[in-house]
Formats: sequence, C-alpha cells, structure tokens
Amino acid sequence: MNKTISSRGRLLLLFLMSILTVGAWDFCAPNEDGVMFYYDRIADDEEACEIVLCRGAIYVCDTLKIPETAICPGNQERGDPDTLLQVIGIAKQAFRYIDDGNADVRYNGKCQFSRVRISHNLCYIGDRAFCGVPVEEIIWPENIEWLRSLGKDVFKDTALRKLIIPRTVSDIPEEAFSMNRIDTVEFEEGNKYLESIPVGCFRSAFVREVRLCSSVETIEEEAFTRSSLTKIVLSSNLKTIGERAFSRCYFLEAPELPYGLEFIKEEAFYNHKKWKSFEIPATIRDIGDYALCTWVSPEPEDRRELEIDMLYVNKMTPPYCTSTKVLGDNTYDKVTKTYNPTIYGTKLIIPSGTTMIYHTTWPWSRFAETNIYTRDISGIERPELAGSEVESIFLPDGRQTNVWQKGLNIIRYKGGMTKKILKR
Repeated sequence: MNKTISSRGRLLLLFLMSILTVGAWDFCAPNEDGVMFYYDRIADDEEACEIVLCRGAIYVCDTLKIPETAICPGNQERGDPDTLLQVIGIAKQAFRYIDDGNADVRYNGKCQFSRVRISHNLCYIGDRAFCGVPVEEIIWPENIEWLRSLGKDVFKDTALRKLIIPRTVSDIPEEAFSMNRIDTVEFEEGNKYLESIPVGCFRSAFVREVRLCSSVETIEEEAFTRSSLTKIVLSSNLKTIGERAFSRCYFLEAPELPYGLEFIKEEAFYNHKKWKSFEIPATIRDIGDYALCTWVSPEPEDRRELEIDMLYVNKMTPPYCTSTKVLGDNTYDKVTKTYNPTIYGTKLIIPSGTTMIYHTTWPWSRFAETNIYTRDISGIERPELAGSEVESIFLPDGRQTNVWQKGLNIIRYKGGMTKKILKR
C-alpha cells in the first residue's frame, strides 16, 4: 500500500487544517462588565496576551471596554496557578462583524456596541479589527503611552464620523483608511513618531476633513487620491507632497502650504476644483508635471491647464522646475486655431522687484505680461531668526492655531520671545 499523500490530498488536508484553526483561541475571560473576551498568549512574552477572533462570540453592550489585564486559568490537574497577563493588542479581525445569514462565513455571533474604550496597555490594533461594527466613538485613555500601530481597514464600514489618531501612533500601513466612511480624521498634535502618510492611506475614502500633526514630513504617492476630501490642514513641518497625493480630489479647497515645503511632485493636486487663489511658499525647490493642473474639456483634444484665478509665488528667484509641463499644456486659441504657450487665465502674483527674472525663466515666462503682478512679501513667511524656533502661533483673539492665518499672527518662540507677524 502506498502511504504517500497525493498532492490533492495534501491540499485538502491543509484546507481542513485552516478551517479548524480560524478563530482559535487559548483562553477566555470576562471584563469588568461581564463581557467575555477571547485571548491568545503572546509566544515571546510570558506576561502578555492579545484579543483574538472567536466565531460565534457575542459583544452586546453600550460601551465595549477593552481590559488592561486578563486572567489565564492554570492547569488544575497539574496544579498550575492562574496567570495575570497584560492585554497588549487586538489581533486582526478580532471584532470584525459580517452577518449575511450564512453561518459558515460569519465572523462574530453579534457585535452591537456604540463605543469602544481603549485600555492604557494597548500597543497595536490589527487589520480590520472593528470592520463592519456599528461603533460610533473610540474613547482613548488620557494617559495613552504604548499604542504604536493601527492596521489596515481597522475602522472600515463602522459608524464613526470623527476619528482622532493618538499622538503615540507611528505605524500606519498602506491604504489604512482607503474606502472608509469617516467624515473627519484628526492626527493628535504632539506626535513625535509619525513621519509620513503612507501610500494610498486615504485612497477613495469618503473622508471630508483631515488634520495632520506637525511630525509629518512626507505625504506619499496617492495618499488621498480620489477621496471626498474638502479640507486638509497640512503639517507645519511638511517637506514633500508625493505623486498624485491629492489627485482627483474634486471637492478639495485650496490648502495652505506650510513654510518649509520643498517638493510638490507630479500631478500632486491634479484635477482639483477651480481655485480662486493658491499660494506657493518661498522654500519650494521643485514642482512636477501637471502638479497644479486640471483636465479641461477637449476643444479639440485633451488639455490640462491651471484652473487657478490667482497664483501667489513667494520665492524671490523663480522656483526651479525639472518638469516641462508644470503649468499645463499649451492653451488653444479658437480664433487662430493654434496652440499657444502663453497663459492668460491665471494671474501670477510674485515678490516686488522680480518681474524681469520671472518673465525670462521657464515655465514662469508663460504668463502674459499683463497677468503678472507684484506685492511686498515682507512678513508673509516665517521669519528666520538665528537660534530661534516657532513654538506656538496665536490669533489676535487668543486662540491657538497650527498654521499661519491671513491677517495678524502672534508668534511665540522657544525661549519666550513673541512677535506679531502680518500675513497678507
């Protein structure tokens, strides 16, 4: 008799093993409200465990309280004592709720809670942990300290309207909030770990407003592309806006770019709504193809042009552009039926005394002479003071803000010095 398992038999065995192990857990224990949670011990940490998926689990309460500790029962036959473990994580799909009437694909028996109170000990929340649950609010602890990682689709298809991402979070995966229906996402100020918004993080998300924390230096490619974004408050330390980062955000209002921004990559804001004005800071070093352009109805063929009434550029020397179509394609003259590089539809506002150099430097020389205006930019940008760093920005009524506002700004520097700056 041949005892060798056939390839088909081996595949069948692996499939059956995968079914038996889905939703497996080491032990269960109730929280302070009597709600039963299911846990796996952490292999390389004898004092820790994580909350895991258990098919058929029932979570019915007003507020689901994630416990800080759980008691793992010992082996009574061997006389092993119970062990108090720290609950440090929520594994992927732990509370994911799918119920289409088919018990074979149901993830949990019932998930009905409107709030989740996160514990102080939590270090990570895995992929799709709360996916499909009608939760309306996430309550973070005031003394949160250890939470570093949020998984992909962690709050997808929930009832959340506002999400605050704690200042301790440093790890967000690609497409973490893609396709999510959360109106407002705010990254808590004071974050020292989150340096970038990853690729496709909010791709096609139904988010309306996002407020970044000051630690973010890079917005990666397609981070917000095709989202429903209407307002973005950028990081004060932002250096790079990646390729197609805000491409096809058709409802996006013109954002205020921070002083210190260096790169706006290819098609970064492609196909935005028509903007009345847009301002480029003096620190800009390069702008990519079609970065600020919008597709224009084909007459007689596809064209991408500036859809900005007034473009403010605050750099004393024209920003160097390695790309050839930063300001879009040539415009089409219906009378002569020819293409012309000259831009008539946008007014260019530049620093006083720079008209000649802008008018002789490509691609800024594309603007018609009658559409080039100057202004005094003294006091517009962040002042460069040796040994001083801006600590806080206040409005005249005393309210603190994270970005420069048009009008009077009261600046407080590290060291205690204050100064009034007028931003036009």
